[in-house]
Amino acid sequence: MQARRILGYGMLCVVGASVSVFADGGESVKSRSRQRARIMEHVQLASPAELPAKKTRGNGSVEVLSKAVDDVAASFLFVPAANDDCANQIPISGLGPHAFDNTDATEELRSPTHELCALFGDNTIVQDVWYCWTAGPTTELVELATCDLTTVDSKVAVYDGCDCLPTDSNLVTCNDDACGFQWQSSVTFEAKAQQQYLVRMGTADLFSAPGGVGSFSITPVDLPCDGGAGQSCQAADQFVVRESNRTVATVADNFTPSASGSITEACWWGAYADYQGDCQGAGDDTFILRYYADNGGQPGALLAEFSQAALTPTLTVAGPVATGKFIGDYFTEYEYTATHAPVEVVAGGCYWLEISNTITLEPGGSTDVCLWLWEIGVSGDERALWTWDGVDPPVYESTDVVGWDQAFCLDVDLGDPGAACSLPPLCSGWVSDCCEDNSTVEAVGCSESACCEEVCLGDMYCCAIAWDHYCASDAEEFCGSLCADCPEGIVTWIDPPQTLGVMTDARQPRDINNAELLQGIDTIVVSGPAGTDAGGGKCWSLCETAAGSTANDIADVVDNGDTTFTVTLDRRITPGAVTKVTFTSLGGVKSTGTFISLPADSSADGVSNTADILSLIDCCLNHVCTPPFGEYSCDIDQSDVVNTADILRLIDLLNGAGQFTRAWNLASPIDTGICP
Repeated sequence: MQARRILGYGMLCVVGASVSVFADGGESVKSRSRQRARIMEHVQLASPAELPAKKTRGNGSVEVLSKAVDDVAASFLFVPAANDDCANQIPISGLGPHAFDNTDATEELRSPTHELCALFGDNTIVQDVWYCWTAGPTTELVELATCDLTTVDSKVAVYDGCDCLPTDSNLVTCNDDACGFQWQSSVTFEAKAQQQYLVRMGTADLFSAPGGVGSFSITPVDLPCDGGAGQSCQAADQFVVRESNRTVATVADNFTPSASGSITEACWWGAYADYQGDCQGAGDDTFILRYYADNGGQPGALLAEFSQAALTPTLTVAGPVATGKFIGDYFTEYEYTATHAPVEVVAGGCYWLEISNTITLEPGGSTDVCLWLWEIGVSGDERALWTWDGVDPPVYESTDVVGWDQAFCLDVDLGDPGAACSLPPLCSGWVSDCCEDNSTVEAVGCSESACCEEVCLGDMYCCAIAWDHYCASDAEEFCGSLCADCPEGIVTWIDPPQTLGVMTDARQPRDINNAELLQGIDTIVVSGPAGTDAGGGKCWSLCETAAGSTANDIADVVDNGDTTFTVTLDRRITPGAVTKVTFTSLGGVKSTGTFISLPADSSADGVSNTADILSLIDCCLNHVCTPPFGEYSCDIDQSDVVNTADILRLIDLLNGAGQFTRAWNLASPIDTGICP
């Protein structure tokens, strides 16, 4: 599996769960549990052959045994550092640098492991030494790093408070290789004024990296996306990211300025990921920003393009700056700010912003090894476009609409995007079953638009990444009988009724002079067992023999509350065609109604001719027929009253009434057998 496909679905599952945001900054417990479940289900680790050359585990039990023997021998030969145990932590304060020596450090008994610390499948920290750092007089964002300060392949964790032994509950942050191929560590976190933090400095167990000497720095961090003067933001959600690398997938989000002006600065959030985790620093960033005019709810004319490319830089980018937060509790969140030449925008207009980044790696590297991902935002109109066409510049289409916004700031005030940008419905054109897990085919959304909207508003993952079993479960919970099984039993056709298994509609088109307006039946009332409306129509099917006409289908089935149900079709049945509507029970028993639209065939004998005039007089006006003819045979002019005017209209139909070029004296359409 390619790395980009993991990120396009599998690894995005790591960070793909939605979140409900509350006024106090809390989050939905349900979303959090789903997020962690999706991490466990979909994160895939590299095979040993895919690991970088330096980080390679030795082979076989002989080496493991040898290492164990060496460790035992070392315990008799070396004296560990004074702060080898958490209980003997060394108190420190200030920014540093602070020296460490874990040359002879040992792994503490009951040493805690953490999922957040996992890299290459290893969630341990060994050869650890401990420090209790007291923050400064003011609360600020700080970076603790060993980058360029040691040759040790360091791994570091920071905990809230200096109690021993720490657990997941007070783990603030953890990192192994944020400094890139130097193999050193860097973490960013908010240090509250005068609060104590336990610093655990060690190495990763998986690769048997040796300890050594060095130091770590603690420095203040300034965030570019602070919503300061001149900035208006769609803030980051810290739970979802989307690939936007120009060569595979690209994202564009719409915005509406509330005042006219010039855009000269943009700010955004994102993450880096490969098979193992955060790969920031693996290569050089090449950001491109594009501004587009709107074209019917999607990016249109290119207004401006700015590039970080080395030969012709037109974009000046500051960053990445680690925010101290994690996307999906897994990938480090980074911020960027960039300046460029002015882009003029008009108040109330609809515009599109595209931010992409193709990372350049070491010689022989691949863009599939480390990908940059643009973080999703928590504000906007819940619409963006995400295309997988793999061309540059990308081609955006209405089918690329997804149900989320991107996180960015601009130095113009942002208004309501929905006021100016008319986007297609979120759940239009999707065909997957709402009640089934369609994640294996990477299908988003589902065929029932109302249910799709309901589920996606609570869990944007379902309309942004894949319709998985959580989405199907929500459909069962939120969408009534949509996911219920079809009941046992048969249905009876009430309105229109069936005679000898076929119902003919003899009425004229509603507008006699409009040959394009279909006049036939579009609703059918039936009686049936409870649950006949199950699945919003999934127990029902429709087949029509008309060649070249727009495909007809079941639009909805509604329970009338009196053991009857109304079946609504997408459109009226086609004159000159056979239309079959079928209900299939849980046991596979079929109840089929056959309907024909043949104007002027009042007698329903399969031919419209002068004999229908006599049938209309006898059976509709004089009521001498048993059973009496009903609306569909008698009310030829669709006036809701049966009288002599219907006779005149029937004669007109036979003669070629109104502007029709031919008379309605036709033989009944033939059931060609193409419908079951």
